[in-house]
Amino acid sequence: MLKSALWYLEHMNFSVIPIKKNKKPFIKWTEYQKTLPTREQVKDWWTHYPNANIGIVTGEVSGIDVIDCDSEDGKSALEEFLPDSFITPVSKTPKGWHYYFRHKDGLANGVRVLTDCDIRTTGGYIIAPPSQNGNNIPYNWIENLKISKVQISDMPDMLFDILIQGALLTEAHSSEHINKDTLNSYKRGLDKKPATSLQQNATIRNISFDEPGRDDMLFHLANHLVKSGMPIITIEKYLSFIGQNCSPPYPEKELKIKINSALDRSKKRKLGVTDEIKNIISATNGYISATYLYNSLQCATSSEKSGVRTVLSRLVEEGLLEKSGTRAGEYRIVDGICESEDWKNTTINSVDIWLPFELNEMIDIPAGSVILVAGSQDAGKSALLMNIVRENMNKWAINYFSSEINAAGFKNRISLFDEPFYDDWKVKFYVRMHNFADVIKPGELNIIDYLEIHNNFFKVGEYLADIFEKLKGKGVAIVAIQKDPYKNYGRGGSFCEEKPVLSLALDFGVCRINKFKGEFRNQNPRGMEYHYKLLHGSAFVMVKHWHKPVKL
Repeated sequence: MLKSALWYLEHMNFSVIPIKKNKKPFIKWTEYQKTLPTREQVKDWWTHYPNANIGIVTGEVSGIDVIDCDSEDGKSALEEFLPDSFITPVSKTPKGWHYYFRHKDGLANGVRVLTDCDIRTTGGYIIAPPSQNGNNIPYNWIENLKISKVQISDMPDMLFDILIQGALLTEAHSSEHINKDTLNSYKRGLDKKPATSLQQNATIRNISFDEPGRDDMLFHLANHLVKSGMPIITIEKYLSFIGQNCSPPYPEKELKIKINSALDRSKKRKLGVTDEIKNIISATNGYISATYLYNSLQCATSSEKSGVRTVLSRLVEEGLLEKSGTRAGEYRIVDGICESEDWKNTTINSVDIWLPFELNEMIDIPAGSVILVAGSQDAGKSALLMNIVRENMNKWAINYFSSEINAAGFKNRISLFDEPFYDDWKVKFYVRMHNFADVIKPGELNIIDYLEIHNNFFKVGEYLADIFEKLKGKGVAIVAIQKDPYKNYGRGGSFCEEKPVLSLALDFGVCRINKFKGEFRNQNPRGMEYHYKLLHGSAFVMVKHWHKPVKL
């Protein structure tokens, strides 16, 4: 903040002051409306108030006037008075926009001079980037309109006249950013002039269709007529009539350029909100709400919120969204991207992977598979997973994610194995509790010990589906979950069985196949069992090979 404050002071000759999060100055700032602070003063302020926002005193001392637009409606109202080619620095505020203009005597601080627009000039100040408001929402320069890249422009005459007239008729009722003594002094100066004279001068210039103001006035009129929804052919007739009565008459071809410019501006205004909402939707999965969009787009007025709802309704019609049916203003994002696969020319690839209990000699595991191991407590699921690591680590890159033990615990478990020594184990170990799909590495062997869940067990199937999708047809994920003793399925029930190509259940010396998608000795392996003993927490010894248990 200090670096930025010094840049404004030394490169732009702006009078800077430190501002609290509540938008009040930390210091008495009257003298800095007339003179710039020194470099030492600025350094001293931000030493005492290191988190202070940056205020720029507006008006004559800094050579700038700023129009503060608090809403999209305010931005639209202001830009009706700005030619399409007009460029001046603009910053994005938490609620709206700040437009910077070169200072010109005659304006007064005022609020709502245009729709949702305030003026900050002599006796006022604005908050500048990279400040943040009380909710930590930043002020940022618009990318192509940064004050370090573009020059501050003069305010168009027509806008200047409109603001003079508006400032005379409005009272600056907000104490924020305004020194009332300066404001009252300015008004006393105006009182010496007949109010009718001031208003007449502004009004005469505002309604003039002669040189030099006719160009701005015709453009402004075209914007209003387009905004009103008048048919283009009718707009052309109106402007043609007025153009013929200008002094000198306005060329017909240039009138059409005015109309097209107004139409383009109207389209951009509508597309602006639509594009922003589409960008948010494209970066979001699942559900989205109107309230979330209000906050993301910083919608403050009822008209802004109405605009968002209109766009949402249109996106529902286009099939990009559908109403959730559970909450008002909530929508499900439709994922309509689904490309066909060239299944005729694809190859069926099985992976070279060692599996316990001689399973790898009897079955093929396709690339991109999920294997599920549901184990009762102390049935040996971690030992089984570590055997898989040991037997595969010379041909696979292995990632071991544990929600149960830390690095020391993992090292202790590996020390139970006679060989190899733990220094020779080739495996990356991670402590992870949730969102395993986010860290799955396609093309590698990913072991999750274990997928911990304490409620909403039905979501286990959803988590496994996310892991399967993240593999992208490459590598393997072996996922362990908890199981109640002697139950057929792990926590999550039959929902767990949808995505895994192989599902095993461990129960104190018994491994049972709950599911396998593929060939297994030309018979359905479901329900087959392998009996074992676990020795020293690491070695599995066969008691009885795979068989179908006899039903009594």
